[in-house]
Amino acid sequence: MAIFIVLGITASLYQLILLREFTFSIAKNELSLVVAIGVWIIFCSLGSLAGRKKRFLEISYLPFSYSLIFSLIVASIHLVKKTAGLSYYEIASFGFIAASALFFFGAIGFLVGYSFCLFCRNYLNRNKYSSSAFANFFGYEALGFFIGGIVFTFFLATYRNPFIFSALPLAFYLFISDKLRKKIIFAFFIIILTFFSAQSFKKIIESEFKGAKIIFYKGTPYGPVIGVQKNKVSSFYLNGSLAGSSEDLFWDEKFIHTTLSALKEPKDVLFIGSAFSNQLPEILKHKVENLHYLSLNKTVVSFAKKRVGRAEREKIKFIVADPRKYLKTNLKKYDCIILNKPPPASFSLNRFFTYEFFKLAAARLKTGGVFSFFIPSKRDILSPHILKFNSCILNTLDRVFDNKILLPSDSMLVIASHRKISSRFIFDNFSQNKIGTDYLTIYHLKDYLAKNRRNYFREKIDPAIGINKDYYPLGFFYYLSLEQAKFYPHFFPEVKPAKTYIVFIFILFGLSLILLSLKNKKTNYFISAFVTGFSSITLTAFVFILFQVSCGALFEMAGILTGLFMLGLAGGAFFVNMALVKIGLKRSGLSFYFGFWVLFSLILWAGGNLFTQPYQMILFLYFYSLVSGALTGAIYPLVSFYLAGDYRIKQTIPVSLYAADLGGSFLGTLTVSVFFIPFLGVWAGLSLIVYLLALFFIRNFY
Repeated sequence: MAIFIVLGITASLYQLILLREFTFSIAKNELSLVVAIGVWIIFCSLGSLAGRKKRFLEISYLPFSYSLIFSLIVASIHLVKKTAGLSYYEIASFGFIAASALFFFGAIGFLVGYSFCLFCRNYLNRNKYSSSAFANFFGYEALGFFIGGIVFTFFLATYRNPFIFSALPLAFYLFISDKLRKKIIFAFFIIILTFFSAQSFKKIIESEFKGAKIIFYKGTPYGPVIGVQKNKVSSFYLNGSLAGSSEDLFWDEKFIHTTLSALKEPKDVLFIGSAFSNQLPEILKHKVENLHYLSLNKTVVSFAKKRVGRAEREKIKFIVADPRKYLKTNLKKYDCIILNKPPPASFSLNRFFTYEFFKLAAARLKTGGVFSFFIPSKRDILSPHILKFNSCILNTLDRVFDNKILLPSDSMLVIASHRKISSRFIFDNFSQNKIGTDYLTIYHLKDYLAKNRRNYFREKIDPAIGINKDYYPLGFFYYLSLEQAKFYPHFFPEVKPAKTYIVFIFILFGLSLILLSLKNKKTNYFISAFVTGFSSITLTAFVFILFQVSCGALFEMAGILTGLFMLGLAGGAFFVNMALVKIGLKRSGLSFYFGFWVLFSLILWAGGNLFTQPYQMILFLYFYSLVSGALTGAIYPLVSFYLAGDYRIKQTIPVSLYAADLGGSFLGTLTVSVFFIPFLGVWAGLSLIVYLLALFFIRNFY
């Protein structure tokens, strides 16, 4: 059984690494991550089914196949956008992302599923048949997955060069029974492949950035921090997004001095986000007494320190913390809070443009204080996509702040406060303070603050557009629609009608599964496994979203979340397997099983609304992942126990069950990423999962 543990460790580490590389280089958001997991899952299923009929590879060839395919995929992830004419920071079309995920995750996923089937067959051919072995296969693989997730989180999350993991499959040869000479030859090939691929990584990254010189490349738990230089222009990328440029000097002056001119004498200022450009020195040109710089990523904070001189550094307090957690727990109030974040292209960014975050910012402002940020827009003519996105964010802001002033542009500056802010007040302050600027002049400011332009924009805002919330991320949805309009100009989904259609279709989907399950007992068992996989992966996606909103560190802690899930899966499979051997089970056991799932799903809703502190939510989600895995793992021995007496070819039970569970998981990833989260939000999507589980509770009860 040790080889199943090695398979789990390899699958876990390769999945986590490829997901990070894929998300930051190509997909740019967590929903694409869920889609990629779905592709991995369905190809695991296909691989396991293919292994039932034919052997494509002998066991001794598997490790080198893993190493070679992994190396080719990593290289392709970093080069494929260039071949499509896209820059590193650009969002690709959904079709491009889906096709890329199909290729990049399909190959490794297929190999994992095929390996699982091959290892199962070899074990059953050498050992006496035992129904308890079925659950052990899943359990030991899940245990290995847990080990891989924990090791990655605590020891490998800051990796810089992904190609070093090409050597990981060497561990298989410790447990493969084959000639020593053959294993040594393949091990030598893996080592050579790892060495040369690792040496090529810098060239690959330079090619990804279209020949730009790599100034630095730093791996962090939250994603890569990359600095490049081309034509004497330095650009800085954080977690796949363009975070700053040496050519941003005019924007820095406009952003900082317009914001601070909305105050008579700003004394206490909080700056949130990356400071790769000249923002901090510009703030210090004002008579600021306390400037606090805040970022979750300590590498970004360290870089910001280096961007200012020693004298300026002493005037700034650098804070490494999650901004949302800091605003919740730190009681200090500020005259001005400046948010320097890219648009909500992901959940990690969307959490800074929601109703909940705006309330946090407002609570940390002194009387008359101001809060500023910027979003993509247009100076004059607003397309329908831009209008919906801008309306969503500004309607959200209006729920919190009494007043705002807008400076329309391609990057629209928004300044909000509970007091009235007039353009004359900003203009007069800027003129009187005589701030030393190299690019921004009073004439620029007068143009940006022109009343007719601001009135035009204000009249265009649609008050009927819903607000952006943590667990109903409409801002994220409208921004993705805006980006995808470049590729699909006629794609213009309306949220309310879509919600109705999705709910109606899902109700029919659940009833159809019930009717199909009535065919016979065997069909019901496999459909039950399918529903378990579907519900489990959907709830896991909801956990990811809740975790990202709570602490913004999903990519740092994804290994723990998935690891705890797989540990629970292993524990659930082992425990139920032992219990069945001792006490057996009645046919109504599936009804109780789905009853537990219904209650457990409701617990996620209760916990998500009950726990308000980040540490409480994080601990709750860790626990939830563990128990969710245990309930998922319980389906394997439970259904295997029923099938063992009814199924003619018992050796095919684990593979067929594996395929049914993974098939449900694949459909679940597509459903939650394409329909539930964008159109319904977390809680409405969760209600539909409760409905599906309740149907199977009732079906198996009777």
